[in-house]
Amino acid sequence: MGSRFGAITTDGLLLGWDLGAGLPVVARALRFVPPSTGIVDAADGIAALTRDGQLFLVDDGMKAATRMAVDQPVTAFVLACAAEFSASCVVTAGALRCAPPCGDVERLKLEDAPRLSGVARIWAGGTSACALLETGAVHCWGENGAGQLATGAVKRSERPRALPGLSGIVEVALGHAHGCARDRAGRVHCWGDTTRGQAGTGVACPPDAPLVCRHTQPHPKPVNGLPKVDFLNAAEDLSCAGTTDPPALYCWGDARRLGGAASTTARGKPLGLPLPDGLSPLGAAHAGAYALGDDNRVYRWVSTRQEFVAVVDLGPALDAERATPARD
Repeated sequence: MGSRFGAITTDGLLLGWDLGAGLPVVARALRFVPPSTGIVDAADGIAALTRDGQLFLVDDGMKAATRMAVDQPVTAFVLACAAEFSASCVVTAGALRCAPPCGDVERLKLEDAPRLSGVARIWAGGTSACALLETGAVHCWGENGAGQLATGAVKRSERPRALPGLSGIVEVALGHAHGCARDRAGRVHCWGDTTRGQAGTGVACPPDAPLVCRHTQPHPKPVNGLPKVDFLNAAEDLSCAGTTDPPALYCWGDARRLGGAASTTARGKPLGLPLPDGLSPLGAAHAGAYALGDDNRVYRWVSTRQEFVAVVDLGPALDAERATPARD
């Protein structure tokens, strides 16, 4: 959701970078974090989970990290700090535990969130958060003015509420005010704000519509025109899903984030993005659709040239890591 990004190498090395004033910055190898299992959802920064369940939050300059004091191993975490919505939660022993909104998160005492256990994963968006239960059900909380809680109403909720009509879910993705979920069969369902077509229902405001134009989808609906997908993500008012074999990427929503000829329209249906050889799809983040190259570079889609262009080079960070003495 923000302008800072992270990546984990296969051997657990954490890489971090930001876009500064909209410009790409070469990635840094964050060697102060122990080998990690992966990046966790920190909408306003970078956080990493270590293999033994420790949680590290990386500072703004990406030069230090603070270990968050939690009395049990952490399996999932979200951090979102915005004017409209804030969430700071972890999952320990299958229970959702949340802290007071934002502030110095590493110093906050986490408390149990009532009536929600058996939690597998959690995600934070711009105005809401969702928890995926081990049963495949989804519960969300936060703002609801655009139907992002899929309750059919517009009243916000401080407590997690079950999303009706969804089952067998394995992954959730949240944008600013919309959400999508992928089920075990590889199908995608979306809900919430679809003014730019980000809910994939084929409904969107026309490019020249007045600012008062707005469309919402208060209940989950299937996104048609997709194959069986392997992953799903969202950012702001753009959603993406893809396959790994063969590599393919599909996006829908605000086409301005895809640039070029597509920038004058909002797409309410999935658009297949040509993926050159040597690139693996990553999906939606910050300013558009991204892919990872075999050359350790991150690429962003630029539709004027019908190709992905490199925006971040991970190579220097990896080379710098190899040049340092081995750790004990």
